[in-house]
Amino acid sequence: MEATDAIKKWSQLDREIFLCKKDPAYFILNYCYTLDPKDSKEKIKLIPNWKYVVTLIDNIHANQNNLIEKTRQMIVSWISQAYNVWGLLFGDGYAALNLSRKEDLVDDKTHNSLFGKMRFIFDRIPEWMIKDQFGELKRSDEVIRYLRAQNEKFNNSIIGESANIGAGRGGSFTKVFADEFGFVDRSESVYSSFDEACPSGKNLITTPPFKGKKCAFYRLREGSLKRQNDFKIVRIHWTQHPQRNKEWYRKACQGKTEDEIARELDIDWNISVKGRIYDRWESNKCIIKYKYQKELPLDIDFDFGIGESPVSIGISQDLPDGKTVYFKDMEFFGKTVDEIMPKLSSEIEKIGYVGKFKDLRCWGDPSGKAKGATGKSWISEFRKYEIIIQYTTNVQKRDLEYGHLIVNRMIAQDQLLCIENCYITIDSLENYKRKTDSEGNVLDSMIVSDDWAKHRVDGIRYKAINTRTKIEIDYSQLENLPAGL
Repeated sequence: MEATDAIKKWSQLDREIFLCKKDPAYFILNYCYTLDPKDSKEKIKLIPNWKYVVTLIDNIHANQNNLIEKTRQMIVSWISQAYNVWGLLFGDGYAALNLSRKEDLVDDKTHNSLFGKMRFIFDRIPEWMIKDQFGELKRSDEVIRYLRAQNEKFNNSIIGESANIGAGRGGSFTKVFADEFGFVDRSESVYSSFDEACPSGKNLITTPPFKGKKCAFYRLREGSLKRQNDFKIVRIHWTQHPQRNKEWYRKACQGKTEDEIARELDIDWNISVKGRIYDRWESNKCIIKYKYQKELPLDIDFDFGIGESPVSIGISQDLPDGKTVYFKDMEFFGKTVDEIMPKLSSEIEKIGYVGKFKDLRCWGDPSGKAKGATGKSWISEFRKYEIIIQYTTNVQKRDLEYGHLIVNRMIAQDQLLCIENCYITIDSLENYKRKTDSEGNVLDSMIVSDDWAKHRVDGIRYKAINTRTKIEIDYSQLENLPAGL
């Protein structure tokens, strides 16, 4: 008997289960609902059978990595979570990771979050389908708990977390959905944490962020265009939406700035990013292949953590042609020097350095001399291990803007480089900026944003002001600028 003849003899329910399991698009377009509170006529409706929707589902289902760049409100997040519900019901060992820039956006118990969308969809799946795939009737709150969903019958699971620098590390996933990935802080570090956990099946989703091209998404996008990686660019523009036209676009543009229109509607990456201090830094031009050269000095720079801030460490070498190359960076949160040294020693050994610690060239923040609550200082504690940290007390050199001038000159002259795996360095140089509001507008032209990006940049700055030739500038222009330390 032919397989098609056997299928004809099945019951209607058996046939539906077969079709849903075989084709996620069939399941999503026939059984998955969305919620649109802005639609007064039909708030709850099936995911529509539109060409771009089907194409997106097919790309997600393919065994490939996708860069999904989109206009806002194209129900991409709903489609991604409908696919997760399909994997939960019909997969066999399906394992997915949901990420977004904040944990609340991953799961806040409402339909605004990724897990909330899954619950909404699951609650509207027919009972007979739930019974068939779970062996018994299950409610969404039994299957989809906070940041975790599981179908033990088929060993399918979905976990969620904020897009942090340890996201997905140590796990193994068939799919990753990284929502709003262009807006994620430290995106290079975050990407590196889940990259190996999901070799194929990553779906990075974003509209162009107000930080423009300075993110992992854009770097991967450029690599894809040059065929340097295996990512496929999936573009979802408002013109692909059957119910949108030029009149819709005209109304959507009202009240928006040019940058907002470019980002949210036109998927235009050529955005002027405001407030960046090292705006000449282009990671795709400044990343090189490099190995430690034993005939050259090995340099280490430090920025010491205060309170919840990390100890940031960068390892580099100065080349005879004037270039500085960073090839290792690390951050330690809440660690003492005794806890840091085994890791730092191990990394120095891996690099190939065989000399004594006291012969390393080390620079750091002069405030590291200050004694803490224990009566000890960072600099004195590192000295116990023969890590001799140098610093300057010269007021002009310590000035923040003076350091910016030196580092900017290095970048302009192609003298500040790093290897691809220096994710902390790349992220920090790309995102170090003046203090801005939530839309990226500069609040004060002289105040640096006191966030995660400053720690690694400060280490680079400490080394630069101690090793680079003085810049010929009018110091009187710097007298009223904020001190760097």
